[in-house]
Amino acid sequence: MHAMPDGFTDEAKPFMPPELDDADCDGLWHVTVARDAVIASGLRSRRQLGGAVQGLGGGHDNQAPHLVSLTWSSAKAAEIEEALKLAALAANDVVAPSEIFSRTASRYRTDWFGQLVRAALARVGVPPEITGEEWLEGLDEWLDANVVGGEAKYAFLQEMDDAMEREFDRTDCLPSRVGLTAPFAAIRAVDPSQVCTLRIALHLDARAEAVPEEEELRLTSSPP
Repeated sequence: MHAMPDGFTDEAKPFMPPELDDADCDGLWHVTVARDAVIASGLRSRRQLGGAVQGLGGGHDNQAPHLVSLTWSSAKAAEIEEALKLAALAANDVVAPSEIFSRTASRYRTDWFGQLVRAALARVGVPPEITGEEWLEGLDEWLDANVVGGEAKYAFLQEMDDAMEREFDRTDCLPSRVGLTAPFAAIRAVDPSQVCTLRIALHLDARAEAVPEEEELRLTSSPP
């Protein structure tokens, strides 16, 4: 373990506003799709990277592509990492649609057979005799037979990600919607082995904007 340089910290509290003093913080975390490049050259915003991959940082609807995004929750980071790996696998056509559905649903801690989820399934063509069935009987078989190819699988994952957010925003459950805004070609180019979570150290003079609903810190300035 390396000693922390003077003037730096890997804890989130120094950058949190007073109204978030009670937030459950366990470090500064950054999820990247370019592990080797970040380790070699440091953090870069999506704009600095040419906008190659969106949907991570700056909000789930691509609000701030010029800012580097961190989270103060290792659990949140782990869920984002899982979602991005799944997106890359889907776009590269190496995961079954039924697995996409089950892995998306597993991120939520309450019943996930709600009406908005059923509506999302209907939008990708799942027939009413399945979406109207209490336990979605026959869903896995239908998905694997009908959602074919990387582009269709990625679109299905995007639909489920959006639906889960809308469904569970109405409960006490906090959904981990990434907001997969990257175009298909960009997410297909992601190497899943390069998706990882890194613990980040910042200079104590750095400035960050807190976005509580995303459990996110957006780095607005960092001393050289």
